[in-house]
Amino acid sequence: MKSLLLLDADIVIDLHEIGLWKAVTNCYKVHLPSTIIGEIKHYWKGNEQIPIDLASGISSGDIVEVSVDPIEQKKVFDLLVSKRVDAIHDGEREALSYMYFHKDEAVRIVLKDHAAIRAAVVLGIIDRAMSVEAMLKESGVLRQTGELSYRLTEKRFAKFRTEGAFLSLAT
Repeated sequence: MKSLLLLDADIVIDLHEIGLWKAVTNCYKVHLPSTIIGEIKHYWKGNEQIPIDLASGISSGDIVEVSVDPIEQKKVFDLLVSKRVDAIHDGEREALSYMYFHKDEAVRIVLKDHAAIRAAVVLGIIDRAMSVEAMLKESGVLRQTGELSYRLTEKRFAKFRTEGAFLSLAT
């Protein structure tokens, strides 16, 4: 059985832009929060707007739509605010809430946004989180380091994981 991943909207778009979305969905059973599915419409290839069709992946079962009760999302939001983690987008909040309330070790989250990475540390779910680069290497899709833009790398992910550790110590 494929590993399970919960991805952020930006990562789904990035994977489409670099042509690796199909390779990822061939390697993993992808879980996406309802909010994120609603956010993803298209990506840009040069000056051309290319639509992203997630509906067929949901129909085929390659993509699993998940949702989190708004009350649970509010609890996570309040916890993050108390630790001074801000700038979490709605889709990220739902994804992080899913990970926080569903302790299934088989489900991992792929993150690139700095606030989301710091939030994963504060929420105690960083051990089930990884960078885009780590996910692509694990799947065998990425063969050489240096093929990705910095925003998708393990090095950047590690930097924000360290920042999150300092936030989690704050009272």
